[in-house]
Amino acid sequence: MKFLCLQENLNKGLNQVSRIATSKSSLPILENVLLKTEGGRLKMITTDLEAVIIQWVGGKVEKEGIITLPCRLFTEYVSSVPNNKIELISENDTDLSILTDEYEATIKGQSAEEFPIIPEIKENKFTTINAKELSDALSEVVYAAAINDSRPVLSGVLFFFDNKELKLVATDSYRLAEKKLKLKNEINDSKKIIIPAKITAEIQRILADIEESVDIFIGESQILFHSKDIDIIARLIDGNFPDYEKIIPDQHSTKANIDRHKFIKIVKAASLFARESGNSIKINLSPKGKVVVTANTSQLGDNTSQTEAEVTGTDGEISFNARYLLDVLNNLKGPSVSLEVSGKLKPGVIRQEGKPDYLHIIMPLNA
Repeated sequence: MKFLCLQENLNKGLNQVSRIATSKSSLPILENVLLKTEGGRLKMITTDLEAVIIQWVGGKVEKEGIITLPCRLFTEYVSSVPNNKIELISENDTDLSILTDEYEATIKGQSAEEFPIIPEIKENKFTTINAKELSDALSEVVYAAAINDSRPVLSGVLFFFDNKELKLVATDSYRLAEKKLKLKNEINDSKKIIIPAKITAEIQRILADIEESVDIFIGESQILFHSKDIDIIARLIDGNFPDYEKIIPDQHSTKANIDRHKFIKIVKAASLFARESGNSIKINLSPKGKVVVTANTSQLGDNTSQTEAEVTGTDGEISFNARYLLDVLNNLKGPSVSLEVSGKLKPGVIRQEGKPDYLHIIMPLNA
């Protein structure tokens, strides 16, 4: 192999693929990145057997070749050399020399034959969607998925393609986030798939740097997000997502429109005193134009914080897990949010002002 490119381009590509190269696997080869010249570019691949990231780097191929290298060492070394031309040379497909005007290194690699076989999705293109819009939407739901996989379907994000709409939904049974996106092309047959939340978070991160649209291909057990310079393949979770729409309240007795940043501050203040009580905080909504957040424990003391708000309906009261409330408030981007409640024991609903395509539900705690 002999390949020439700019350090900046190689470094950017390695930063994209290196996140899923794992050092915790029982298979050492998964710590590696596969380098392969293909179509006049350098193709870099990493996998953790749950997902695959394929990144292409532009440059000049003078000799074809293929090799795998320790991803972490290769990434850290490339990031440490100056932003000039960089040359990659491998004479035996097991060692790679990295040359610049002032730096020279050789990294011991392994034969590419030991690298896992990369799956191919042969189905036709399912749909196309703007990468940044999908990234922004995923950032508003992915954190609501379950952390553990005792119920696998809850550890993933639901992608529900229906007509000209995509619904993204995540829940851990204590909270639920739903975001709706308009599709450019109508879907003939509705389709539901579940992608592991860990992989979805990487998809969200990568799509944020892509300016154009991405094509989506869906196979029996995998999904492919394809763009000009990067592909992401993710396994799908087998199972049926809960019928979540049943728990969405269709009415409320109290609604408060609140400045999002001020709401974050008073919830944060109360959360400091809620650490010993399961993060439980109480929220009172007053039609007089106040939102009051309180927390108290016998070990730490008590706190009361309040801010002005536009409150309609009757006096409202509900208790939430402060961490869940901060998660949604910190991941939204608008200047204000609304909180809708229907009593102490019914779910609370959080929406973005002027954004009917998003809702977040938090189950109440017993005060």
